[in-house]
Amino acid sequence: MSSVSVASNFRSDPRPYRAKWWISSAGYEWKDDLEASESQVQFFPNWDHGSGFAKVNKPRSFFPSETGPWLIAKSEPSVLDEHFHEYDPMTVPGLHRILAELNPSKEPILEFVSRYGFCGSITTRLRAKGTSETDDFFGESLKQWLVVCGSISSLVRLWDLARMRPAAAYRDLSKILELRGSEYSWTPDSPDDEAVRIMRPLLPPNLDEASELSLLAKHTLQLMLNFNLGSSTVPFVEVRPGSQIRLQPKNLGGAIYLHLALEVMGKSVPAERCQACGRWFIPKHGSQIYCRPECKFKGYRQRKKENSNG
Repeated sequence: MSSVSVASNFRSDPRPYRAKWWISSAGYEWKDDLEASESQVQFFPNWDHGSGFAKVNKPRSFFPSETGPWLIAKSEPSVLDEHFHEYDPMTVPGLHRILAELNPSKEPILEFVSRYGFCGSITTRLRAKGTSETDDFFGESLKQWLVVCGSISSLVRLWDLARMRPAAAYRDLSKILELRGSEYSWTPDSPDDEAVRIMRPLLPPNLDEASELSLLAKHTLQLMLNFNLGSSTVPFVEVRPGSQIRLQPKNLGGAIYLHLALEVMGKSVPAERCQACGRWFIPKHGSQIYCRPECKFKGYRQRKKENSNG
């Protein structure tokens, strides 16, 4: 019987969850003197031919009146081998939580993209303002990134509400539903809006039972997470005995949603935040609170200092 997993190509290594994406070695920058052309461009890993992007141009459907500022790579994917390096975003502990906690403003977004690359699902073909010619520019706007940050933050918060079952979190949940409705007003037929329509009349004036909140949060999370996974991953079938149906992330955004999905499914060890440096890491045992020996020593010195002062 076939099973479902997340992986890369049919020549992949045995790791069950794998993806690949690219980061510009030359860095990224915000530009204000560009505007969107009449088409979007979608990059995704060229799984069958090693390193490289496959590129698809399509009519613009997102944000038809989109304006900058635009975040662009200082080197374009056409020279991938020279100026881009490949990595596996599925190996980054807590990547979905890193983005969920990001301050949604220009400098933090630039820092995130410089470390992990474009989101990939919102990349737009650009041209110089006031021209009809399309230059070889590709970028992602601040407005688009604000929506991505809000989406991931909402989903992670919903999961935490469902998992932690706080009895007094009705206000937080209702705020999330209102936020989702405003974010996705430009896609009225999306399951996200349907989730908001379904959930809003179900929310009682007062929510006293933690189990009620957990059920509402889980139901909303399920609708939203499945919608986002459906648009950011593709199935991959291996034609051989004992084959698997795999989910393959199209881009960094897809890998981020997969991180959250695996945590929700209990298929990955939840990342923990290091008590010394603040980085997310995968603990080797339940009581581990530091990511590295250096951080453990730093924590020891801090406790010793606090005890001597106290």
